Amino acid sequence: MSIKNLRVAVIGAGGIGGIISSLLARENADISIITSKKSANLINKGGLTVRSEFFGDFTSFPKAKVTLDHAVDYVFFATKYPYLTKSFSRLNKTALGKPIFISLLNGLGSRELIIKTFGKNFITGMIGSIEVYRDENGIIQQPNFQQPELSLAQEDGVSAIELQNICDLIETTGIKIIKYKSYQEVIWRKLVRLGAISSVTAGFQKSIGEIINSDFERNILMGLIEEGSEIANACGVNVNSQSVKEEIFQLPSGLKTSLSRDIIQNKESELESITIAILNEAKKRSVSAPHYENILMIIKNE
Repeated sequence: MSIKNLRVAVIGAGGIGGIISSLLARENADISIITSKKSANLINKGGLTVRSEFFGDFTSFPKAKVTLDHAVDYVFFATKYPYLTKSFSRLNKTALGKPIFISLLNGLGSRELIIKTFGKNFITGMIGSIEVYRDENGIIQQPNFQQPELSLAQEDGVSAIELQNICDLIETTGIKIIKYKSYQEVIWRKLVRLGAISSVTAGFQKSIGEIINSDFERNILMGLIEEGSEIANACGVNVNSQSVKEEIFQLPSGLKTSLSRDIIQNKESELESITIAILNEAKKRSVSAPHYENILMIIKNE
């Protein structure tokens, strides 16, 4: 199926939602981005401008709307966890047809909420290897040269052909696709790494390079990786902590996280779906996680 024949909606016009919408619009996809009235007006007037070390600098023109009120093939949720349930009201369920819903939210909890609301025609996705945000001028900024990776797994409510169509769609943008056998793998293979770097950068308000160069902070980072790996293994996903450490040591030294930015700016954050959710999972699985307990206390004292 041609990309021009696929109708796509992206819920959320922040960093992830903005860059995916911009890239799809650049490829002439039929793309609608669902956002606030103010944001929609700005996008419809001037487009979405991207400043990316990987994709280059460009402006594209996805259709921006406050409410999704027409039939689509795919709906990508790209809001942050605190805004997820609020975003549901922006979708007119009776007008959507029978789309496949794909969650791109970090952490735990979003899967269950989306399936409960929209049904089992759903795929868990995790996008990684990217630091991206929408700045105060509405520009999508990707400051580091990284090829984003979207992890997906086939699920009961979605056929193999439908999954491949989604992969083909996303790969046209230059985003790398990684397929796993289960949604648990999709979640935990990113969350072990993300939980560690998000929590430690939020706790100390430093880049990953600065943390690695500090003996004290690096030891906490290593502890978070070990605990996250143990929790993942207890959940049935075999994660090698040494491999995660090697991945983190290869990250751009200046990398920071959205959790770190949101905490210091006193914005609603993904703390509940990342750090707190990992700690809750540890308690449920009777896994000791003192480093996560300590970093959570540090973050809450920011």
